[in-house]
Amino acid sequence: MKSTPRQLIRTYVPAALHNKLQQYAAKKGVSKSAVNHAALARYLDDTNHDQAILRKLDRIERNQERGQRDGDFLVEAFAVFVQIWLAHTPRLADADKPSAEQSALQRFREYAEHVAEKVTEGGSFLADLVRENVAESDVVASEPTARPGSGAR
Repeated sequence: MKSTPRQLIRTYVPAALHNKLQQYAAKKGVSKSAVNHAALARYLDDTNHDQAILRKLDRIERNQERGQRDGDFLVEAFAVFVQIWLAHTPRLADADKPSAEQSALQRFREYAEHVAEKVTEGGSFLADLVRENVAESDVVASEPTARPGSGAR
């Protein structure tokens, strides 16, 4: 096996780093020179993808935060719906419950079909809600403001 020519490089490192290098090399069963060679090659070959990994992790974290925000929104919306529903829906007499259950099952099937159609079309309720709010704020911003004393209210 033919070895490649090598050049001597002398570097000074802090004692703590040298100790870590010695411990690492001993633990791995390789020479300090081999560890230095591998580390230098990795550094110079730019095979260190830390920045790309950090960007990807940041993107994942933002997506997770967005999912958490959307989930919180849906929980609050559901809670408000249940409160309103309970406040405005009278209790049923026992005799009316079977027909109410049949009606509820049919309406739920219709609702599920409607939801399936919306999901198939794409988009989302939250995205539409944001778009509507942005459109409303654009309309409000483009409306002329009334001048004091002009009689507009």
